Amino acid sequence: MNVLRTLTTSLAVGLTGVAAAAPVEPAPAPTPVADPVPDTVEVVFTAKARPVRVQVRMTFDGMALAERWTEVLREQFAAFDRDGNGSLNAEETARIFPVASVRKILQGGFGLNEGQAVTPKDLDANGDGKVTFPEFAAYYKDATAELVKPFQAQLYNPDTSAVTRDLFARLDKDKDGKLSEAEVRAAEKVLLAIDSDEDECVSYQELAANPFLPGVLANPNGDGMMGGMMGRPNRAVTPVSPDVTVYTAALPGTLVQQVIKLYDRNGDFELGRDEIGFDEATLARLDRNKDGKLSPLELDRWRTGQPDAVVIANAARKLADSSARIVAADGETPVEGLSVSSPQPNRVVIRFGAQTLDIGLSTSNPYGDRYSVALMYPQFFPAGKDEVTEKDVVPPQFQILRVIFDAADFDGDGKLTKAEARRYGELVQGLGSVGLSAGYVSRTPNFFQLMDESSDGRISLRELRTAWLRLIALEGEGKTAVTQAVLQPSAVVRVGSRQLVQADPMLQGFNPFGPRSNPTGAPAQRGPRWFWKLDRNGDGDVSQAEFVGSAADFAAIDTDKDGLITLPEAEAYERKVRPAKEQPAKVADGTPAK
Repeated sequence: MNVLRTLTTSLAVGLTGVAAAAPVEPAPAPTPVADPVPDTVEVVFTAKARPVRVQVRMTFDGMALAERWTEVLREQFAAFDRDGNGSLNAEETARIFPVASVRKILQGGFGLNEGQAVTPKDLDANGDGKVTFPEFAAYYKDATAELVKPFQAQLYNPDTSAVTRDLFARLDKDKDGKLSEAEVRAAEKVLLAIDSDEDECVSYQELAANPFLPGVLANPNGDGMMGGMMGRPNRAVTPVSPDVTVYTAALPGTLVQQVIKLYDRNGDFELGRDEIGFDEATLARLDRNKDGKLSPLELDRWRTGQPDAVVIANAARKLADSSARIVAADGETPVEGLSVSSPQPNRVVIRFGAQTLDIGLSTSNPYGDRYSVALMYPQFFPAGKDEVTEKDVVPPQFQILRVIFDAADFDGDGKLTKAEARRYGELVQGLGSVGLSAGYVSRTPNFFQLMDESSDGRISLRELRTAWLRLIALEGEGKTAVTQAVLQPSAVVRVGSRQLVQADPMLQGFNPFGPRSNPTGAPAQRGPRWFWKLDRNGDGDVSQAEFVGSAADFAAIDTDKDGLITLPEAEAYERKVRPAKEQPAKVADGTPAK
């Protein structure tokens, strides 16, 4: 018996003879305090030039993770509140997901029936016999620690040095081991000569030096395979590099010691500007005693203070809604000392010298909707049945239906329909979708990957035409040629659902097979329909070869005169030549209506 309730009742009875006692009401349900939901990860990349600290703030469908979490919990509560009275009784409470199951679901598992069935006493904080939504939400408080989890990817990176040598040899006409501006700018003509499928892109397959196995370049091992992908086992698994780490909590104090050990060349356990590589403004801000060096205490201000940059990463159920953008730590000033680009709307690439920190969203599901949890459960129904009773699901192949039967029988009629099974799957999927992961790894790209800025497994016309400016920038100021020294270790961080991040090719090495072997997210198909129909190779540009109009029409649309029509140029042309009333209506995703 509740001691507080007993004491309250005894006092009320004892005071009866003195005055009429007011009826004793149950204590009000506690108002849940909005606990902070982990929605930020700290990324530290100890590049050769300097350590870089970037804060990644995550949202889901444009809302804070705390909002999304509350939204999902309300969906769960409404589903299990079968009588719709705004509270859960004992029978309804027994159907909800145990907190252990929720933790497992958030990390990419199914987590069904993990732990013992839930009882009202597990949730009923005020002892009134009812479970309200605030009490329901408070029960899952501990699960919020699983909403964002970093993990260090194990990069299986075949030896792709042959790729670099082959591509370099094709472009290095004078064989001096360097690529001049003229040689890089001639790459379009040189490489498109091997464009066998005539899609105006150069793929791994088209570079292949092995005629017996398209897509695989010969290996100096002499086995004809790339890094032992087939035949001989992969010689080594690239060790997980210590130069990139991701934290969900405050950065550990030991980070300062690690940074000093890495950059302290003269052994004085302090870092001068020539050692740490910070710009003058950063050094001045941290150097309190103005001696031109950073002591451990002063460097700790870098660890605990403003990051070098902040990336806002929005994970979304729709690819078109996923995005990543960089802002300064104070929200106003530009990032100093760092070069920033955005090859896709869902990627931010931060460059410092020849090294990069690539932060983006894993949004391209390689498995498709066939593996949707919502679609999985109805597939377990016996052939020809749209509803089952418990006696129909006795055989072992229907065991999963027995597991979910009571919880998924939302109307309590003793029958489980396919619609109910799908709804139950949607609840599991909804919980799983809000759980995000931050996978990270360090790798050294080959020369093909360096030119393939979009990381889609092809070098497009635009990438060929901009290659010189991108590559020479990596060599540093004053350099006049590109060498293989630009191939420096770089860090990759991918944010998204656990399943997608784990399957992201960017974290697993480069897959040479298929023209779109490594997609990181195609641009959203908004704007004029003709633009997307003409962009037959799907590289986001319409070339002169793809354009079906006259040269004069092409020139009128291609306002920057780079020989490629971009989506903004197509949209600007549409606005210019068509009055607003003639503009096609838009459907919900922003594409023109048919």
